[in-house]
Amino acid sequence: MRALALGFALLLLAPIALALPAPRPAAATWDVEVGPPSLPFQSLGFTPSVVQAAPGDTIVFHFHGSHTATTGLDVGTEAAEGSAPAELHLNAFDSGTVGAGNTFRVTLTEPGAYLYYCKLGNHRNMGMRALILVNG
Repeated sequence: MRALALGFALLLLAPIALALPAPRPAAATWDVEVGPPSLPFQSLGFTPSVVQAAPGDTIVFHFHGSHTATTGLDVGTEAAEGSAPAELHLNAFDSGTVGAGNTFRVTLTEPGAYLYYCKLGNHRNMGMRALILVNG
């Protein structure tokens, strides 16, 4: 009798269990090297230059010199700011000036494109710009 009652209870709960959403995979952490010495032009760049992440993932910037990681439009596209696609995230983060040996972390929750660059001196024009794509 007890087995029959347990079977009946499981039968009643099965539709509820099937309706529950699948658990979300754990958020990932992505490392970006800022101004690594292995790059040409006095280490003016980000490695990797493109990160493909998911909503909720964290990007950790590891600084090898004094630089910034600042979102905004890329060189030559400032005039198109009014026509930027909705999925382009501007002003999403700004690390401020960070010195060598330090890190800056940002968790991105909104899908879309995050163009970022170093705003110090002429670093951006010398190639210190990159992209994070959050797919979701």
